[in-house]
Amino acid sequence: MHYDFGVAWNWEHDEDLVADLGRACAARGIRFHSVTESGLGASLEAAARGELGWSVLLDRAWESDPRFQELNTVAASEGTRILNPPDRASAMGNKAAIHAALAGAGVSVPQQIDFMPSEWNAILYESHAEAWRRPLWLKPASRGGGDGVVPLPRLPDRFPLGADWQGERFILQEGIPPMRLAGRAAYFRVFTVLGRVFPLWWDPATHRFAPLSAADEREYELECVAHRALEVGQVCGMDLFSTEISVPSPGVASVIDPVNDPVDLRRQSRTADGVPDAILSMIVDSLAEGVGGIIRTHRMLES
Repeated sequence: MHYDFGVAWNWEHDEDLVADLGRACAARGIRFHSVTESGLGASLEAAARGELGWSVLLDRAWESDPRFQELNTVAASEGTRILNPPDRASAMGNKAAIHAALAGAGVSVPQQIDFMPSEWNAILYESHAEAWRRPLWLKPASRGGGDGVVPLPRLPDRFPLGADWQGERFILQEGIPPMRLAGRAAYFRVFTVLGRVFPLWWDPATHRFAPLSAADEREYELECVAHRALEVGQVCGMDLFSTEISVPSPGVASVIDPVNDPVDLRRQSRTADGVPDAILSMIVDSLAEGVGGIIRTHRMLES
């Protein structure tokens, strides 16, 4: 059986997302298929025999289960268009690598240093960071979800995290405190879906979202937020990801955390720190529309 669009997933909170995508695809005549953890073995066997395939595949599970990586490999070998291919996602999820790529492309990013914990040298780093805005931020280079992220008003003599982190590469990043607008910090998370961007107010302390209106964008000169996210997309080449952006002064947007993948797409009506339902519906529709466009283009090239 060949499907237009497949989504592989193993996170229980993705159940609503997958159901929404199924409905959005059905409304557009896109044949949709879901691959779950329980059905992965059978799907792998069928795909290897050529009995199951997809024109487009989005895998939201490969990081936590290597068997899903095998599914990507088998699908790609049959010509499937993989959204966020694991090799690119791994490379672009490395904060040191993507920072260098963005800086080289002229995108506004904080200054930073990358190092291994065993290389920690407070005196050297302080000399580098003497003119940087504070607090400085210590972050694992290749992990998400806030684990291991520590604000540092001053640099301690010793690396501030324990032995469990010794094998992880870190970055020390300049702080870019956002200005205050209408009683809230000008800090944003922007979702990028196949080239279309959805910017939202986002509080990094509470992880709460709020819609960013077109009126707010005009009044507070925040068009730069969407523009900066589009620049990130051009550099990283990812299909579906989110970006954290701080606006320290009017019209200035700095990319704090360039590529978050997989994207947390829980809905706000179910969890307080989820994506506002109306925006999530737009993200789902945009993904379905984008997949439909990929399929139409592929068919035109084949004919």
